[in-house]
Amino acid sequence: MASLANIVPQAAASNRRLWSHIETSTRRMVREYGQAFVVTGPAFDPGQAARLNGRISIPTYMWKAVFVPRVGAAAYVARNDATPRYAVLSIAELASFAGVDPFPRLDKSYRESPMALLAPTPHPGEKPGRKVSLATLTSTTVDRSAQPDA
Repeated sequence: MASLANIVPQAAASNRRLWSHIETSTRRMVREYGQAFVVTGPAFDPGQAARLNGRISIPTYMWKAVFVPRVGAAAYVARNDATPRYAVLSIAELASFAGVDPFPRLDKSYRESPMALLAPTPHPGEKPGRKVSLATLTSTTVDRSAQPDA
């Protein structure tokens, strides 16, 4: 039997564009600082629930939390669709938004104030994603049209 313990359904347009750009920037930060802890996960909006093949929940949002020792911590949040917008949250905001605390033992000073994260690095010829507030990011419905069996 196959396990989905370490994967979630992701919109192909996001995976190839904005999410790929976020991953590239995260790798750049790790090289720049020499060390970082990174946790990635899904966030679900019950009002926009969707399932793959009627069984597997499709996340409404994806997040990537980054902690750089002696520097800070923050998280990218992106919609799980082709929208080229993202928000940067403190770890405390992420825990409240996603219901998951990626760094539960993190010092309060790191939890409350987001560090500056690199802007997502677009591939040659692609437009960069635009940083927006969480309220703006969550103000419209996620476009499920590009997701199979959603």
